[in-house]
Amino acid sequence: MPWEPLPVGAADAPRFADLIFAGMRAGLLDLREQGPRIAFALEADANPIGLIYGEIEDSRTGHVRSIFVKPEHRRRGAAGALLRAIENEFRIRGCSEMRIAYVTGKPSTEAVEKLLRAAGWNDPQPDTLFCRVDERMANWWAYRKQNWLTEDFTLFDWTDLTAADREHILRTQAESPWIPEDLVPFQYEQNLEPLNSFGLRFKGEVAGWMITHRLDRDTIRYTCSFMRGDLQKRFRIAPIYQEAYRRQSEAGIPYALFMVPYRHPAMVNFTKRHWVGKFATAYESRTCSRPLAAPLAEAVLKVQTHAI
Repeated sequence: MPWEPLPVGAADAPRFADLIFAGMRAGLLDLREQGPRIAFALEADANPIGLIYGEIEDSRTGHVRSIFVKPEHRRRGAAGALLRAIENEFRIRGCSEMRIAYVTGKPSTEAVEKLLRAAGWNDPQPDTLFCRVDERMANWWAYRKQNWLTEDFTLFDWTDLTAADREHILRTQAESPWIPEDLVPFQYEQNLEPLNSFGLRFKGEVAGWMITHRLDRDTIRYTCSFMRGDLQKRFRIAPIYQEAYRRQSEAGIPYALFMVPYRHPAMVNFTKRHWVGKFATAYESRTCSRPLAAPLAEAVLKVQTHAI
């Protein structure tokens, strides 16, 4: 059957709320005419069976945030129809590119990649490595060197960070950036896990940190770790990991989730070499893009204008 995706407005968005990730539901319910959020839906016998939701960023990039079709209606072109509908809307809105992110290791991963290939998207690129470790990690750390630090280094709980420390980090970062933007710690402080969020001082100045978050009763996510560039030799960030996992283990929390962006290749390689397959399982998020041509009428106008 030919699918005809319908644009979703604010009034009918609640009907399709069960077809989107819980974390994106608020965005779906906040749809506004000509706003940055866009959704299309499919129905069968007046029942919701499919939904695609996206957002426009910087007026030029359309992000597909969620696409879902109920299992009994899959493999019939429904997902492709939804993808074409939002692509056309992104193009009409002036976007020059559309992007999507997804994770490997899910039952839907193969279907998503097949859908994107068929639609002419670029090859996916790895973005972040997710590494889930279990209690065997405690044994790995136990065999590591205990004398990682000299007297110049001291650990402290991140909750004890002083106002002067915070001002120093912000000022020096503004004067001469020394922290990658995605590793600046302050953006991760909300709801941090005080049990094992740490900082590391070198000669009295904050030079490294680990910020963690509790995901559930059995899992802590190690969200952001960093060591100042001139101090990264000899794996001096190790004491932060070692102490953080020691406290987690003693608290009876067995699992940890590490997020390692691929733009930090040294840490990705370390994680794969020393952890994956030993006491950790891994999956990754991938991003995929597709350039968008201007709508035909706009393209013709540009040609005519150029000719004049």
